[in-house]
Amino acid sequence: MRIGIDIRPLMEERLSGVAQYTMQLTRKLLTLDTSNEYILFYSGFKKSWFIHRALTNTRAKIIPVLVPNKLFNGAQTFLHFPFIDKKLSGLDIFFAPNWGFVNISPNCRLVVTAHDLAYKIYPQFLSPKGRIWHRVIHPEKFFTQADHIVAVSQHTKNDVMSTFKIPENRISVVYSGVDHANIRELDNKFVLQEKYKLPTDYILSVGNIEPRKNISGLIGAFLKLKGDERVQKKYPGLKLLIAGARGWQSETLPKNQNDIIFLGYIPEEEKAALYRQALIFCYPSFYEGFGFPPLEAGLEGTASVVSAVSALPEVMGDSAVLVDPYNMRDITYGIMTLLLDDDFRREKGQAAQKRAQEFRWEKTARQMIRLWESVIRSHA
Repeated sequence: MRIGIDIRPLMEERLSGVAQYTMQLTRKLLTLDTSNEYILFYSGFKKSWFIHRALTNTRAKIIPVLVPNKLFNGAQTFLHFPFIDKKLSGLDIFFAPNWGFVNISPNCRLVVTAHDLAYKIYPQFLSPKGRIWHRVIHPEKFFTQADHIVAVSQHTKNDVMSTFKIPENRISVVYSGVDHANIRELDNKFVLQEKYKLPTDYILSVGNIEPRKNISGLIGAFLKLKGDERVQKKYPGLKLLIAGARGWQSETLPKNQNDIIFLGYIPEEEKAALYRQALIFCYPSFYEGFGFPPLEAGLEGTASVVSAVSALPEVMGDSAVLVDPYNMRDITYGIMTLLLDDDFRREKGQAAQKRAQEFRWEKTARQMIRLWESVIRSHA
């Protein structure tokens, strides 16, 4: 098969969850699959660090369309031209790891990944700019024209089916992977302690700081548990560390305080040690289509408190403490059960580590190849 992959998500300076998905899956596919031919596509004039570092010496062909992105996206949206597969000298499969501006010819099969439908189900969590962008890109049309949809969780598959009325046989669940093998370049806790002035005892949360992540609820729960005498006695210097780029409405959250520290964006190579040194990881998000951070924490043996909604219970199973993200008292209680019971925290950390081992990019890549083969056979 000649397989085209849309690597435009990798043009970001700071890689989001979708960009991580694109990077890790592409890297693993190129390592494992020696039978098929891969052509990687992007538009515009900027070349990402990933292309420089990870793809230059692979057998994949990198074919950019050297046209300004706004012009190219406009042509895709309003003129439905050019066909991307034709620009890549013909393809059997074009794989889009995220919705975007895509037009392909009838001779090529389109497979797309659905990460979540937050924009549709919880539009209140989108910035005005984000709402306009989704209105222009029209994900409904994107999913409707796809020959097959990859959902990163059963929860996301259910959302796509119920929201867009797409038949179940056109959607397959292929779980994302997670591992730190590629980000252990800096794994020295003393370097991190010096850089970020890390406290001895801290609760960690990682993710873009935006309304959907429920950072305000986490802060409220933390301040409440700080008032508990048992917590004060056991962890007198306990801090809450929040790592992630500030997004929409983040200005409404408090700035750094004595016990609450915003670390900002954390490079991938520094995450592993940050997770490992945390007492617990907390992720009380209102909605996730998959949720990388709790699994990343689990790989380092760190126990998590996560929301009992959306895809998080499916992904984490019983390896995490599940809480109601809309109930601050429940979040507080969930955190406290781990803080005050060392054996329970150790047990959950071990369970999370075991759970995280089930989500490997190699498994994701192999399932994806089999799915593409099935799509080709079904349209033969």
